[in-house]
Parts: sequence; structure tokens; C-alpha cells
Amino acid sequence: MNTFVESVVPRARTGLVTFYKIATIVGAALLIIICFVFFSSSRDFFAPLISFLIGYLAYLLYGTFDVEYEYSVTHDYIEVSKIMSKRKRKTLVRINMEDISIAAPVTYKEHSTINRRSMGKVVRATVFKNDDDNYYIIGKTAQVDRIKAKGNYVSERTLQGGKICLLYITPDDEILDALGIYIKS
Repeated sequence: MNTFVESVVPRARTGLVTFYKIATIVGAALLIIICFVFFSSSRDFFAPLISFLIGYLAYLLYGTFDVEYEYSVTHDYIEVSKIMSKRKRKTLVRINMEDISIAAPVTYKEHSTINRRSMGKVVRATVFKNDDDNYYIIGKTAQVDRIKAKGNYVSERTLQGGKICLLYITPDDEILDALGIYIKS
């Protein structure tokens, strides 16, 4: 039986993220004002050009603070992707289900004994950093070889091997059901 479950979890908006967003807007506004003060008399096209570039860079920077994580569970893999500004996606990790050594809540007794420095990769894709609803998964990452033809995505194949990965997630009930046989309580 094939399984496919996916869930999108937004990262919590903390006070620090709000501060960065406000600082980006205020900083861009100040730089644009300074640009018009210093460059408006010398050349007519220079100040608007630099102001446009500053505004565009502020727009790009502002969007990087809106982050969501997508968890996809199939019968073979769990894949975690980071979605920035609801438009750019990056796959953080793909773990083969057969190579999962442990999946448990962070409140599980063995979680405190994990040596994080011995892990090849640590991925934290959670809503809140320290939350009892978080789960951790230890397993081998799947190396994916993407085959392209003339720059377009054609297919992919999974190679054996990979690094030991420590993955933190905040799953919903569907993801927990899909991971059910691997979870220890």
C-alpha cells in the first residue's frame, strides 16, 4: 500500500522576527532618503535607480523572514522542505524510512543522551525551538541523483548511503499516523 501524507507548518513569528522586519523597512527608508539627499543634485537618474535597488533588496530581505516547513511522508521517505515567502522552496533533508533508527517525542528519556556533534546533519524544522510537541527522528539521509536533460528536470534516483541525520519536526496527527510504526513513546 502506497502512503503519501504532507503537511505545511509555519514557523512561529517571534518578537525577534518582527524586529527584523521593522528594521528592514526603516533601514531601507533611511537609505532611500540619504540617497536622494546626496545624489539628487549630481545626476537625475542615479538617485531613483539606487532607491529602486534598495527597495527591491529590502523586499527580498523582508520575504525571507516568512518561513514554512513542509513535511512529506511516503512509504519510502520522509522529506522536509523549507518554503520561504511562499514562493521559494528548498529541500532540507530526505530520510529513508528503512534507515530510521529512532523517532520519538523530545520528552522521550533517550533524547537527552543524544550526542548532536556526532550527527552528520542536524535539521530543526519546528514551529517553536523548545516545545514538547516536537519530535525527533534519527536516520540516514537519502542521497538523490537528479538526472537532467537540457536543463529541465527529468527524473531522480536514490543512491544508497548518506549521513546520519537528527531531524526535529512538529508533526500533525496525519504525519504521526504515517510514522506510527517508527515512533517510540
